[in-house]
Amino acid sequence: AKIYLMKGENDKALEILNTIQNKEDANYPALMAEYYFNMQDLDKCREYINKFRELSPENPLVYQMLALVQDKNKDDYGYHYYMGKCYFYKQSYELALSEYLHAHRIDQKRTEAIKEIIKINEAIGDNTSLMEFYEKLYRQEPENPVAVKGLGDIYANMYEFRSAIEYYEKLTKLEPNNFEAYRQLGFCYEKTKNNNEAKQAYEKY
Repeated sequence: AKIYLMKGENDKALEILNTIQNKEDANYPALMAEYYFNMQDLDKCREYINKFRELSPENPLVYQMLALVQDKNKDDYGYHYYMGKCYFYKQSYELALSEYLHAHRIDQKRTEAIKEIIKINEAIGDNTSLMEFYEKLYRQEPENPVAVKGLGDIYANMYEFRSAIEYYEKLTKLEPNNFEAYRQLGFCYEKTKNNNEAKQAYEKY
């Protein structure tokens, strides 16, 4: 079926695909997605890509196919975002970061690429870039715990404990059962010699 699809002989490919009994094998929805892509039925193509993703969520081919669909739909942001995910799962992190940054430059208000850029910068320890993108995420999603915690951690690591307190206080309101947030909050209050507040935070930890 794969060879027929590559040759553009889609009817012959479909005949073979219709004989497959194990439709839970990830290869089946992948090939069906390719068939519908060739037939320019992008809705059905995406439907099978999503089935492929359910069966094999870390397969780079899933995201390469999604990127091609977005390209057909003339969605440049989506194309570069999904190519970023494709490279990420190939463990080509520099290429992934480049694609995510390209997507972000296209539309700075969308947060999908921002979140992926944060993940990569966390992994490589680029705190300068991390702070930039935590702030961007916070501006778009001020109730996002990832952004709130990230900014608290960065300010704490910079010994700017009063700024860190602002974010940790907010984090404890967003996630009242986040005991690590209370520990960090208590630590920052202790460093600023607010001993009563530190004690109250530690008691919740």
